[in-house]
Amino acid sequence: MTEKKSPESAAIRLSLYLRCLRKMKKEKSISSERLAQFIGTSGVRVRKDLSYFGQFGTRGKGYMIGELQEQISKILGLDRVWTIALVGVGKLGTA
Repeated sequence: MTEKKSPESAAIRLSLYLRCLRKMKKEKSISSERLAQFIGTSGVRVRKDLSYFGQFGTRGKGYMIGELQEQISKILGLDRVWTIALVGVGKLGTA
């Protein structure tokens, strides 16, 4: 399988998708059209964005919210702890 290079705009929209998915705690699945409505884009755009990062969902059934949330978190690097250093922030760095 050849890996597609994803545009930066698709990665930015992933964070919007994730934010929407986190608000839907009571629901089990969502269609690309419904997810698109929440952020003001099209279902085609949602499907294309997700296709850059793998194969998600089931045709005609949509996406399992929990699974999609987990996968997007991994793609965005939210599933691990990052070590950082603050330089030149004075007392703000110890706050």
